[in-house]
Amino acid sequence: GIKTSNAALGLRTILRNELRQPTLAVVIEIETVFTHCAKSFRRGGLWDPTSWPHPKRPPMLDARYRQLNLERTFEEYAASNERVIRDDLAADKPM
Repeated sequence: GIKTSNAALGLRTILRNELRQPTLAVVIEIETVFTHCAKSFRRGGLWDPTSWPHPKRPPMLDARYRQLNLERTFEEYAASNERVIRDDLAADKPM
C-alpha cells in the first residue's frame, strides 16, 4: 500500500498535551473496514501473524494462495500462475 512518513508537525502539535509530544506521527490510510461484528477481527485472523501476507510475496498472489489451501508450495503456485499469465498474454497478441 501507500506509505507516508514525515514529522507531521500539525498532528504532533495537536497531541502535545498528552504525556509528551510525539517525535513522529504515522498516518495510515484505510480503504475498507468491516466492523459489523466484534468477532470479525478474530475470525479474520487479524491478531494471528501466520495469517498476514508474506512480506516478500506479492500480496494478492499470497492471499489467493492462502485462500486456496493448495497441496503445493507457494513457489510452485507462483510459477504456475506466471506460466498461465504469460500463455494467456501470448494468445492475446495480435497476429
